[in-house]
Amino acid sequence: MQRVGARWRAEWARWWRLRRWPEQRRQIEERLESIVSRWEPREDPTRLVVVALMRDAEEHVEDFVEHHLRLGAAGIVLLDNGSRDATVDRAARLSRVTLLRCPLPYKTHSYAYKRFLVERFGEGCWCLLADIDERFDYPASDRLALTSFLRYLNAHGYNAVMAQMLDLFPDGPPAGWPRGGRELVEASVWYDLSAVKRRPLGRTARLNRFADAQMSLYVGGIRSAAFGATPLLTKFPLLLRRRGRGPTLESAHLCRSAHVADVSGVLLHYKYDGRFLEGCRRAVAEGNFFANSGAYRLYLRALESRPDLVLRTETARRYGGPDALVSAGLLVVSPAYLEYVRRAESAASCRSAGPQVDDRQR
Repeated sequence: MQRVGARWRAEWARWWRLRRWPEQRRQIEERLESIVSRWEPREDPTRLVVVALMRDAEEHVEDFVEHHLRLGAAGIVLLDNGSRDATVDRAARLSRVTLLRCPLPYKTHSYAYKRFLVERFGEGCWCLLADIDERFDYPASDRLALTSFLRYLNAHGYNAVMAQMLDLFPDGPPAGWPRGGRELVEASVWYDLSAVKRRPLGRTARLNRFADAQMSLYVGGIRSAAFGATPLLTKFPLLLRRRGRGPTLESAHLCRSAHVADVSGVLLHYKYDGRFLEGCRRAVAEGNFFANSGAYRLYLRALESRPDLVLRTETARRYGGPDALVSAGLLVVSPAYLEYVRRAESAASCRSAGPQVDDRQR
């Protein structure tokens, strides 16, 4: 009965979000302030723009931008929602960043903000919607450039890529966790799949077309093992909309009207920093996350009752890249994608070898 009730509440929330979207979009457009403007959409499906909503993210913003520019993104669009720290100042100094600000409350406008960013700035190119504490990656990214990855998606007519959130965490108790930035990324090398559970696609399969019908949703993970929460780990963060048509966000995690690719990505999730306890208290006080910040109440209860909590146990593994997650069964790659990667590697090898000229012929 609990599961039926949860599904009913989720369905009602989706209906309410979609119903309010036109009005909330207008409200965002009226209150939106442009601080730095460097990105304008154009029709080019070999380009990627990354969009994110942020607040009090001074410890994350620089690494977030640097990671995705290194990956090959053409631009980054950040929307600040009332930061009280140095987030805006730091973001304004970063290369290829468009910076916006809007004061409308996250509690009532979180879905509208994300849909607005995708549809306003992602028109005509691939758009990655990520949280500021997430870093996107895809199988074979160390061997296949982002533009080649996007060309593969385009060649097969895909307009969405599924990704699984992977909580990466540091060793030791919360008092020793880094506050953020590169230090947090360097320390957060552990993950644990022992409490990750597979769920059928259900209505998501009816609302979208999947190249691989065996794909699944995933829930749980370390947040289930350590805190008793059951978060949905699956997202559809990489979307392509052209001429106002394509996938539509239903929530922060799910979409509709998508042709979902036969390869999935990962969202590396750096949630466990030195301010995690403080952030949980704030989320509970504001009630601004799903179900009145219900998951954060569980996090807070566990942290306050067990201040020496250590997330790394004997089932944890050191993160070694997205290919290891394919081997573990969390990510999906098709034979067609693997063959595409093989041919791309072969072509790159031939180009790097080049014509061999004997010194005696010079």
